[in-house]
Amino acid sequence: MKQKSPFPVLSTRRLTLRKLTDGDLPELFEMRADPEMHLFTDTVPDVTTKDTKNYIEKMNDGVKADLWFIWGIEHTLLHRLIGTISIWNFDEKKQKAELGFGLTPAFQGRGYMSEALKAVVDYGFKTLKLSIIEAYTDEGNKRSIKLLNNAGFNYQNTIDEAGLKKEKVFKMQVFSLKNPETY
Repeated sequence: MKQKSPFPVLSTRRLTLRKLTDGDLPELFEMRADPEMHLFTDTVPDVTTKDTKNYIEKMNDGVKADLWFIWGIEHTLLHRLIGTISIWNFDEKKQKAELGFGLTPAFQGRGYMSEALKAVVDYGFKTLKLSIIEAYTDEGNKRSIKLLNNAGFNYQNTIDEAGLKKEKVFKMQVFSLKNPETY
């Protein structure tokens, strides 16, 4: 999926979605080092800020290589990074992509991710002209399931996904949302 230049900044009532920067290191480390952020994923907490810096570099390298979009979710009034959201795993033939998202636990349950999700889905459908956006979440992640249901995503099926970092099989529920202008 060809990136738009400059990197797209998306705004909502309370949030600014923008490219990750080295200035995000303290807040992003706080989020990525929190074990709660890794309960339902095959990821492990960052141990040092160097781990987080490497993550920022990897994400921005993927943006430059047209592999994905990843936005830092900044609380506009607090000028503080509170999470990330991405569109990735593009299938240009099917005009489909996948969402990824995470929000610092202290900011969960306040509607921030719903705002960010709406902005990113709108961008995916209206600007990138995607036909379908999918999201995968572990069946135990009730908050993500509720978020996706409330955003209009429909449950498709559950797949087993073997962990690479954790010796665990994840029961991933697959949700999809179709572009109303395409379908």
